[in-house]
Amino acid sequence: MQKGKTVKKKLQIALVSFAVIFIVIAAFPAGQRAYVEYREHFTFRNLKSFPKDNGIPRLYINTDTGKMVLSKEYWADASYKLCNGETVVSSGKTKIKGRGNTTWERPKKSYSLKLEKAVSLLGMGSDKRWVLLNPYNDKSLLRNDFALSLGTIYDNLAYTPQFRQIEVVMNGKFLGVYQLTEKIKLSPERLSLPAGGYIVEKDRKKNPEAFLTEKEELAFVVCDADDTFYKNDYAPIRRQVQELEDAIYTEDFSVWSEQLDAASVADWYIINEVTKNHDAKMQMSVYLFYNPADRKFHFGPIWDFDIASGNINYDGCEKTDGFWIADASWISKMMKSQEFRTIIKNRWNETKMMLLEQINTYIPARAEYLNQAQEWNFKAWKLLDVKTWPQPFLPGSYEGEVKYLIDWQNERWKWMDSALQEL
Repeated sequence: MQKGKTVKKKLQIALVSFAVIFIVIAAFPAGQRAYVEYREHFTFRNLKSFPKDNGIPRLYINTDTGKMVLSKEYWADASYKLCNGETVVSSGKTKIKGRGNTTWERPKKSYSLKLEKAVSLLGMGSDKRWVLLNPYNDKSLLRNDFALSLGTIYDNLAYTPQFRQIEVVMNGKFLGVYQLTEKIKLSPERLSLPAGGYIVEKDRKKNPEAFLTEKEELAFVVCDADDTFYKNDYAPIRRQVQELEDAIYTEDFSVWSEQLDAASVADWYIINEVTKNHDAKMQMSVYLFYNPADRKFHFGPIWDFDIASGNINYDGCEKTDGFWIADASWISKMMKSQEFRTIIKNRWNETKMMLLEQINTYIPARAEYLNQAQEWNFKAWKLLDVKTWPQPFLPGSYEGEVKYLIDWQNERWKWMDSALQEL
């Protein structure tokens, strides 16, 4: 009898504790956020069995320790095998570590790969360095895919990373759909520049390797440079970036266009504005490179669109109307030049029908290509009925996610077509 009372008392205490936790969660926004984050970490299901082929290539990674990769700082030794159907297209040794900022905080991680030797993967340029991008925040699985595909239309961008949609299995765990992408770097088969060329990336001020510009205090890092030319002395690079900012601040097209390739900025601008890419407002993942051949900076390559194309619930970026990139640091200064506005307008009118076709044919075709893979991705990641950051709308199905993306892009295209005619 005493034992029964004890069990009953413990049950009562547990119920009271649960009620208190529920009240705290309901009462405080911070508690609500913690609850959402708590749920996200229970979205993964370790599938005991899965098909050998879901219609897209699959990358098998096995770490030497047998443990999952949980560090962005340290490389783990591993082996890999890349299969296309039953055919092994590449295999060997690799090193792997985590990558990303906000994406690294998600349960599904992104990774950097450093293969033992340079190889061409699935027809992309031969190199040792590759990136595995996770689309955890993007349930259409297609926003990066769609945006990077626009590099075929907006070819004033000297280089757009190639990519392939694949599945990843790590240490026997099925991790679902990823995007295997070329790492942005100087390379004969990627961004090829003469001696003295380099790439800089807009980053966070807290990055200890970043330098700040004097006027806007924009933080940049040198993400790849001709080391035989600079020998890790980046003072000349910092000086040139500052000279570029000074030129932009004149708001005189004839001045800044001597240091910056306006055609590349126009193409970069259209892609990021039509997708209303939040980070591209000179916040994160904005790349520029310096080409000694023409002694100019060029915008690009484009990168990171998982919270673009309406997949965001703040700063008005979920809305299909309104400029976003046009108000960015540097860009807003350039926009004061009628010459530059005319370049953008003409480039839009030249490419807009190809862009519209890409929205309405490419996205559905890619969704169909992923039909079986997406099904198993969402068997592993129980996300379709969970509203995760920063999703503004929960369709509840993969078909709904794709439809929302297509509808949003069509509405955005209509607004852009009208707005850019007024430039």
